[in-house]
This record gives sequence, C-alpha cells and structure tokens, in this order.
Amino acid sequence: MTKMKKLLVVLFVLVLGASMMVGCGGSSKTLEGRYKIVSYVTGGEDIIKQINDLGFSTDGIYLEFTKDGKFTMNLEIAGVVSDSISGTYVLSGKNLLFTTSDGGLDKATIDGNKITLKFEGDTMIFQK
Repeated sequence: MTKMKKLLVVLFVLVLGASMMVGCGGSSKTLEGRYKIVSYVTGGEDIIKQINDLGFSTDGIYLEFTKDGKFTMNLEIAGVVSDSISGTYVLSGKNLLFTTSDGGLDKATIDGNKITLKFEGDTMIFQK
C-alpha cells in the first residue's frame, strides 16, 4: 500500500470513529456556514499537511452547518475517499455538541472562526 493510500485510510477510519458515541439535542444558538479542514494531527503528524504536500486537495473535507441546527461533515480527498456524516448540533457558548444520524455524539470547541474537534488523542481543526 502506498504512503498516500495509508494516509487516506487512516484519515477515513479516524474521522468515522468520531461518529461512534452517544446523543444529545436542542439548541438556543445557531451556527451557519462551511468550515474547511486546516489540520488533522494524529500521532504527532499533521495528515492534512502531508496530503497537501503530496499535491492533493483537501477542499472536500469540511463541516457545514445550517441555521436549523443540522450539520454535515464531508470527507472527500481527490475523489479517492468519499463519505459524509450528518446530524444535528447544539452550540452553547464555546462548546459545540454533535449528534450524528446514527445516535453518536462528539464534542468540539469553537473560537471565532475556528472549530477544534478532539477524539481518541487526535485533533482536527476546521476554519471558516
């Protein structure tokens, strides 16, 4: 397996793992717009930087929020890996809770136009 394929598989598996936890709901605030991934650090390595350094675009990896409390995480890299996760979100101050359509829950923090999602020792950063 080539290094690029290994990176894509690791990215895909780790992101899907973020969707396998427990649910929550209701929101007093909304968050709208698209946030593009700028960093995904796992094992001390920034996979997004490595993918971009290899000449592949990561524009297809993003979080998109609608005003009605729904989100989609799109996962597409150069047409090789393609998937999406969707559900609802709750924004409370700087805390962001995601509930996926399969009942999973994940937490993130928001600071201005940056969303930081941490899970299983990995860190994903999305920016508007």
